[in-house]
Amino acid sequence: MSLSIPERVRAARGAKNMSLDAFATAVQIGRTTLLRIESGDRAPKDHEIVRMAKASELPVAFFTVPDLDAALGGLEDPNLGERVEALEHRLDALAEATRADALDLLREALADLYPEQRPAHGATPSPGADQDPPTAAEGHAGA
Repeated sequence: MSLSIPERVRAARGAKNMSLDAFATAVQIGRTTLLRIESGDRAPKDHEIVRMAKASELPVAFFTVPDLDAALGGLEDPNLGERVEALEHRLDALAEATRADALDLLREALADLYPEQRPAHGATPSPGADQDPPTAAEGHAGA
């Protein structure tokens, strides 16, 4: 894998799912400067590479080694290859997720947030369960 520096910067930002503005802020550079780096119009300075590595949680070697395959193969950082592979799996899973899957996940998350509103397993609400109980005056009116 022979990625240019601009491609590596874009990949690092994308791996963290950060916008241009968010990544530029994390790296402490302007949005325009980041655009110029990602387009290849400007090379990143050494201190910017260090900040990019920190913001993307990647080793500095990801941005600097000539042979990225060697770095991914473990010569530079044995965990980087695993992290890239895990990211690829997560992206694949997201791409395969359907709207129904997303709704199921949302329902589960809401049920976890509001367990008191979840009916007992297998239970169905009784008729009128969503109505308020009669007040004392209403209860005596029909008696």
